[in-house]
Amino acid sequence: MALASCPTGEGDSVSQPDNPHFNRYVQACMNEEDHTSEDQHWKLPVLGMEDPHYGICPEARFQEILEHNCALRDNFEEMTDSNLQLHEACLRLQEEKAVLEKASLEFNETKLEKERMLLNKDDLKLEQEKEKRLLKTERDEFAAKAEDLENLVQTLERKLLTSKVELEKLVQDVVQTRVEKDLAVASKQCVEMAHSRDLMAFRAEDQTSKQLAADLAHKCKHLEIDLEKSMNAVDVAQQEILTITHEKDSIITNLKDSLRRMEEDIYAQKEQQKKIEQGWECERKMLLHTIETREWEDQQKVKSKEDTASRLKEEYELKFSLLQREKEESERLYREEADFCIKEALTDVRYDEEKQRELRRTLEGETADLRAMLVAMEQASNDMETRHAQSMQELTKESTSLRTELAESKEKVKEVTDALKSFQRENGQLLTEIEGLREQLNDTLSKNHESYTQIAEYRYKS
Repeated sequence: MALASCPTGEGDSVSQPDNPHFNRYVQACMNEEDHTSEDQHWKLPVLGMEDPHYGICPEARFQEILEHNCALRDNFEEMTDSNLQLHEACLRLQEEKAVLEKASLEFNETKLEKERMLLNKDDLKLEQEKEKRLLKTERDEFAAKAEDLENLVQTLERKLLTSKVELEKLVQDVVQTRVEKDLAVASKQCVEMAHSRDLMAFRAEDQTSKQLAADLAHKCKHLEIDLEKSMNAVDVAQQEILTITHEKDSIITNLKDSLRRMEEDIYAQKEQQKKIEQGWECERKMLLHTIETREWEDQQKVKSKEDTASRLKEEYELKFSLLQREKEESERLYREEADFCIKEALTDVRYDEEKQRELRRTLEGETADLRAMLVAMEQASNDMETRHAQSMQELTKESTSLRTELAESKEKVKEVTDALKSFQRENGQLLTEIEGLREQLNDTLSKNHESYTQIAEYRYKS
């Protein structure tokens, strides 16, 4: 720090602190002393005015002035020493104030770190909400897929019912063809029994009709075999549908179990988050309370220190003014009071230094505790992140397994639909064959009727 030089009686320079108000005050006092000394000692006697020192030897007077100046110089040197000591005390107070400011800056940094932790916590909450939304969307997709499977099973059941109705119709048609064939055979036998003589001419036709009947019987047997095969295929399809329904039910139950587990995990995570948030809020409130109390205490201490410094400065200025006004009369009292004030200031400064050291230690311990708490909070957040990642991996695995099961069920449904389509094609072919057989039977019946009418006409003519 820069030092200003204050002139003494003989031109000596003494180092003073760079305080403009103090320097001005000292300069004014010195100017007043110079003027008073000049007016008192060096002013020449004027005619008409009484001089108390008139008639004294100038050498003795000069000696007295020199002694007075030496005394003033000693007093001023003592004052400068006391001022330097006070200045050093002020510097120490400024250093302690800087230390307190550093501690407050560290405390603000801890506050900022805490706010960052809270922001990270909010980010984690947002990520968890996003993951919950994704889980809800996947759940809705699984529900939609389950509904689609149920609709497919219902359509397959309807198709099976329609195929059963068609098979019943085919069986009825086959029964009707068999009855018609039996009736034709019976009518033919009656005609043969009644008209054995007339049937000799029509043996060839009978043989052809027998061949046709044998062919029809063979075709009927084939149709019965095809019907049995179709019935077996229908039974197999029903069994496959039952297995598919069982698989669907198992998939639905698995989906429900997985959804229930997911809901339980989410509920447990919510409870854990609530507990952690409550603990964090309690810790935050406690920390804020302790921080506010410490800030208030620091402010009070700083205010008390500033008040003591201002009080000491005011007392020093008052004492300095009193000393300059009562120079020779109150030198001893001023020295004693100055020494006493300096001792008190030193004791106060030492006491404040000890208090600040204790405060520094407490602040360091509290900062260490806060750092440990921050480390614990970071570890807890890391553990939560790992648990969340593990739960997400498990959910992804379950979703992939469910997707594979859905793909397999879709493939099975496709196979069943292909089998039903092939069965419908075979049924269409059988229907076309039955229609052809009906046409052949109608032709044979018409031919038999014509032959019967011809025989009747022949008999009637004969």
